[in-house]
Amino acid sequence: MNFEDFKKCVCEAKSLHPFWFDFEPDDAPDQDSLIRAERMLEARLPQEYKDFLLQYGGGYFAFGNVFSLEEGSEWNLIDINAEFAHLRAGRVLISENNAGDFYGFDVRDGACQSELCFWDHQDETWKPSGYADLYEYLLKVALTN
Repeated sequence: MNFEDFKKCVCEAKSLHPFWFDFEPDDAPDQDSLIRAERMLEARLPQEYKDFLLQYGGGYFAFGNVFSLEEGSEWNLIDINAEFAHLRAGRVLISENNAGDFYGFDVRDGACQSELCFWDHQDETWKPSGYADLYEYLLKVALTN
């Protein structure tokens, strides 16, 4: 799915279920903030993640959350990745499910892969998530009731 198709799905969800979006999202970053984040994480973020942040800001997103670049946010990408550095092991954490599990991107040769992986807190292992990219994850998790 491309970003334009994803935005259409979001618009449709907002039209049908506006209350899903009642929580205020975090502010969208600028390009300089994205560059700083990539430098701090030592990884190039996938384009779909950057497009999402620039358009929607991150934080609360319908039934899910996406880590943002807003300073002081409970969903701050840099802060969460620093706090849970012991779990990262070559990954960038970008979302969680409120049950102690994380979703993230594998980092290979300094670049995040689009496919999401899953940290299972019970097994304390990383597993494939089954989501090909951020858009698929958000469509199936955040935009589905």
